[in-house]
Amino acid sequence: MNQINPVSRPSFPLEGRGGLIITVILLAILLAILKPWSSAPGETAIERAGSSASAAPSPTPAPTADPIDAISRKYDPLIFGDRELQTDWGLWPAGYLTSLGFAMRAEPPPGSPGATASASPQTPTSSADVPMWPSVIKINNGNHLLMMGISTPTDHTVNGIRLTREGADGVWADIDVLLLPPPWPNHFTVVGIDGGLGPDRPIFWVPGHYRLDVGIVPDAIRRSIEIDVEGPPAASTTTAPAPSAAGPPRP
Repeated sequence: MNQINPVSRPSFPLEGRGGLIITVILLAILLAILKPWSSAPGETAIERAGSSASAAPSPTPAPTADPIDAISRKYDPLIFGDRELQTDWGLWPAGYLTSLGFAMRAEPPPGSPGATASASPQTPTSSADVPMWPSVIKINNGNHLLMMGISTPTDHTVNGIRLTREGADGVWADIDVLLLPPPWPNHFTVVGIDGGLGPDRPIFWVPGHYRLDVGIVPDAIRRSIEIDVEGPPAASTTTAPAPSAAGPPRP
């Protein structure tokens, strides 16, 4: 008779001591995936996302404007351009339209003789030696005049400046001026109003009627230019008529 020997079944991987160790490792990995140890107890995924967003740095606030800029600006010679202007007679009002700087050449109207000019009677001068500048310069509302540039030929020099303003009573008063460093010292002069804010910070010309007197050598030339700085229109003082106390007429 043949002897029947029992056949052992194959061992299961998770049986015994080895299987227990593998089970513990798998459970630890699963817990690490579902609940990271870095989060606080009881914190949900939405709360973690909110805390991450709140930790982001806030945007840097825009720099605040200097309140002095409303009445003054720091002088910048580049407002007249980075290329040297022609060495001839010229008036160059310069300032700002909001934050945009401008400099424009003032031209006399066609056929106009220009502003009154006088020269020393002892020294005859030709028409080319006399500046043909406009007698009146008008600065429209919205253009904030800051400086006046004066261009001359290289053989002439500005040696005298006087600025006056007409008051409400019709009396002319002297205005303190600043002679600012010109971009081209051999033929250019820059005149601003001194507001006591420093030697390089002229103030804007307030609306009004000004007169700029310029002395030029040689030939003892004297020039007077009127400058009208326009202001905003005056507010209307008219009021609507009050309703009648008697009320509308009866039908």
